[in-house]
Amino acid sequence: RPACTSVCPVEATYSLENGIVEIDPHRCIGCGYCMAACPYAVRFIHPTRNVAQKCDWCWLRVREPDGPPPACVAACPSGALVFGDLNDPHSEIARIIASTPTAVLKPESGNGPMTFYIGLDDQAARRVEAGGHGHGG
Repeated sequence: RPACTSVCPVEATYSLENGIVEIDPHRCIGCGYCMAACPYAVRFIHPTRNVAQKCDWCWLRVREPDGPPPACVAACPSGALVFGDLNDPHSEIARIIASTPTAVLKPESGNGPMTFYIGLDDQAARRVEAGGHGHGG
């Protein structure tokens, strides 16, 4: 339920069936409404294209069933980042979520965030939000 999708006046921001939020750069007019609606501060205006951008979980990589994980997951040297299908009870991410206490950023936003953090306390959440390193929405 990402707020950014409902405020876009040209419907450039939309959710895929799997919940990933995409931005159509050919439709985006760079108005910034989606940036204002995003409680996670992860959107920005591209400096030369003048359109909104955000992490899209490397959708072109992950859209194929056997495709590679997002680049950040593949490059993480400690294995701290995990990506997968929460609807598949046999997936690594579903097993982790089922067996480990997790938290999301700003659950009160009503956006239904699906980025889960292990060991997220209030102080760590403020650091993630201030640095814009969360992948919300």
